[in-house]
Amino acid sequence: MKKILIKVDNSYAYFYKRIEKLHRFIKEKIRKKSSYVVRAYNSPPTRKHAFLKYDKNWYRLPTGLLAPVLHVMDKYKVKYNLKNLFKDDNIKPKHILYFIRRIRNTDKRLWEHQKRAIKKALILKRGIINHATAAGKTLTLCGIIYCIEKPTLYIIHRKGLAQQSAEEIEEYTWFKTGLFAEGYRNLDELVTVATVQSLMALKRRDEKRYYKFVRGIKVLIAEEVHHSGSSTWLEIIYDCVNAPYKLGFTGTAYRTDSGIFLLRATTGNIIDKATNKELTEKGIISKLTVYIKDPKCDKIKGDYYSAKKYGIIDSMKRNILIAKYAMRIADKGKTCIILTGHNHLKHVWNLMKIFKQCNFDSVKCMTGKEPLISRRAMKQDFINGKFGVLIATTILDEGENIPTVNVLILAVNSAAKDKQSVNVIQRTGRVLRKTKTKHKAYMIIFKDTHHRILLRHSEETIGVLKNENCFKFKNFN
Repeated sequence: MKKILIKVDNSYAYFYKRIEKLHRFIKEKIRKKSSYVVRAYNSPPTRKHAFLKYDKNWYRLPTGLLAPVLHVMDKYKVKYNLKNLFKDDNIKPKHILYFIRRIRNTDKRLWEHQKRAIKKALILKRGIINHATAAGKTLTLCGIIYCIEKPTLYIIHRKGLAQQSAEEIEEYTWFKTGLFAEGYRNLDELVTVATVQSLMALKRRDEKRYYKFVRGIKVLIAEEVHHSGSSTWLEIIYDCVNAPYKLGFTGTAYRTDSGIFLLRATTGNIIDKATNKELTEKGIISKLTVYIKDPKCDKIKGDYYSAKKYGIIDSMKRNILIAKYAMRIADKGKTCIILTGHNHLKHVWNLMKIFKQCNFDSVKCMTGKEPLISRRAMKQDFINGKFGVLIATTILDEGENIPTVNVLILAVNSAAKDKQSVNVIQRTGRVLRKTKTKHKAYMIIFKDTHHRILLRHSEETIGVLKNENCFKFKNFN
């Protein structure tokens, strides 16, 4: 059999139709390596394929999945001719020492895991950097941007994080950084920080301007890339066809659903990893102690929605306990964040009502209902110590830099499966950041024994944290 022609560019690998003549067994192996199983509620699992027919002569596969397919072809001695169509414009990055010298003049320092990740990214050009939350991912990506110094697109999923990231990138790369998010429309700088939603809106509204922008990008960096399983993330990443550098950053790359497959498809495999255990042992993040408390509420019957309503959101005994612990922490001069669940606005109001009844004024709440400017001002006041307790929905789950937090109270436990296990670790990151005056952090979790589903969620949440093998656990009455 003649060699199979494979053309590879920055987004896709194209296989000539001769691949159809392979033995059925080999084709099945290739399909298995380039497909994933989708499991839906109350329906049988189905297999989705990424190796699809593009036109009458070619099959197409995301470049990030090319390596496992080539491994199958090599194993069964299938001959192929790999034609490289990568457009790198002869990019020659600066040595990392230039960035290290510049960063010495700031209040930051580069740890060994950050230097290692920057070096690997500059050499390999593609892949996922899986550094635990509070490991300093922003400084790592700043080093990559500084060394390459080419048009860069940094995409993220929340406008609040986009503005925070734009400020930090401009501060530590010394490059003018544009922001393309709600209310900001700057695509003319060397570095652009954009939200996925704003870019997709631009594509629908002005397709010509969108493609002119994305095709000029040479470095694509996706932050919190565990979200890249969504179609909008994939679309933007694949549209950057002239970007030889495609890198993903995440603190939680261990999704067990189809997201991990699509994660690899966009940027490739994990090229560097730094775990919570490694960072704790080296003193880079705070040592965390997790306190587990049984609220001893009255038993509840019914389905999950009834349990959530009467056992968590409207549970007076449980909410009073949360408020009591938060007030004790604030009275000791410490700061505390209380995290509720997705769209749990009523839970936030119930907690605020209890604080008001206790005449406790050093508390504020943050939800997605407030304008971005108000949330940023509130966060800064909290960092500056103007109040001691901050209640928030999932708006603070990921990426937010609040280093002064001493205690995190999880007001709701998640079902720690698939994407939810990611949320548990991401939430833990709000309290792990270390400062000159903060070396220890604390977390309070409620083990809800008053309903079987709530108990299971509690045990799964605790199990995810125990799997990190670096946190201390204590039961308290």
